[in-house]
Amino acid sequence: MTEELLNLRQYQTIKIGWKTYTVWAMVKFTEGNSYWQEYVLRSTKGDNVYYLDVEPAGKVALHEMVQEKLVPDMFIQYGRKKYELFQKGTAKVDYYFGFSDVYQWEKVSYYEYLDVKKEKELFTIEVWHDTTECSIGRYIPIDKISII
Repeated sequence: MTEELLNLRQYQTIKIGWKTYTVWAMVKFTEGNSYWQEYVLRSTKGDNVYYLDVEPAGKVALHEMVQEKLVPDMFIQYGRKKYELFQKGTAKVDYYFGFSDVYQWEKVSYYEYLDVKKEKELFTIEVWHDTTECSIGRYIPIDKISII
């Protein structure tokens, strides 16, 4: 299933649990010898935008943007939850398709945090050259995703 998720196309439809989404865009990030792909998804039941991160090893996360702009640190607080820094790095845009505001070879510093209690919820901060984007999400078991 990971291979199929790494080959989604624009306007393709996927189902995660009982919700259905349409692929609007994809950005392939590289960092050293590793890579992951981030799909921009639009809910078929509204205009909500979500992001699906897929790694070749099968790790998948679904998240959505939040309005708050937090500054990266070892621990951050969002709402009533506390998150601890899990990983950070600097990646570059290798390739993209669809409706996206990135350009090829653009760099981003990312900070991924895990909920200190559940460790299934995550909070991500991306620092681009002109903006900071924050999102909240969770890891998704790959068997909960189907391509329609």
